[in-house]
Amino acid sequence: MYWVVENRMVCPRTGTMFIHVLTIKNLRLIVWYKGDYFVSVGSVLITGPFGVAIDGKLRPLQIIRAFPYKPALWDSLLAGAGCPGNDGSIITRCENRENCVFALCPYGAITA
Repeated sequence: MYWVVENRMVCPRTGTMFIHVLTIKNLRLIVWYKGDYFVSVGSVLITGPFGVAIDGKLRPLQIIRAFPYKPALWDSLLAGAGCPGNDGSIITRCENRENCVFALCPYGAITA
C-alpha cells in the first residue's frame, strides 16, 4: 500500500501515534501505530511483506489499527490526546511531561 501523510498526532498517555493518510485510491484513513519513529506530514509510507518503509527507509513501525477517516473521529482523538504539540504550534517546553510516557518528546519539547 502507498500512503501520503496529511496530518499527525501523538497520545502521550499510551505512547502511540496517529496519522491521517491519503491512499493511492484516494481513500482517507486514520492509522494508529506504535514505534520509535514520528512520521512527518508529507511523508510517504509504503507497506508490504517487507514491513513499512517511510520515505524509502525501512522503519520498525507496528500498525495497531486503521480506521476510515472521519473529521469528527479525528477531532475526538485530537481532543482526547492531551498533547500541546498536536495543535501544530512549535513548542520548546511542555507542562504535561509528567503525564507523558515518551522518553523523548516527539515534538522536541523539554520538561518545563
